[in-house]
Amino acid sequence: MEHLPYAYQAGHAHNDYLAALADLGVIGFLAWGGLLTLIFVGLWRRRNENQFFRVSLAIFVGYLVASLTEIHFMRLREMTLVIVVMVLGLSALVYRTDGKPA
Repeated sequence: MEHLPYAYQAGHAHNDYLAALADLGVIGFLAWGGLLTLIFVGLWRRRNENQFFRVSLAIFVGYLVASLTEIHFMRLREMTLVIVVMVLGLSALVYRTDGKPA
């Protein structure tokens, strides 16, 4: 256990939402939840435009569901996957098929 940060020595919440609330406080948690909501709503509204949005939405919903049961930020590969999913979701929101800038 010596290689884990102090916050993890007592264990972890097994839930990303509870862990975010404990780590970030109420204001940080609301900001993080707002970002997740913004990505979800944006992808949901554009889901019928093309396959890129549908795949991004499916991956993002998978992350939201998986976050209910386990914390993803304890190991580097899971943290990297979460960051990739967030970037994919955000990039899907600014992606345009007509060739014009967003």
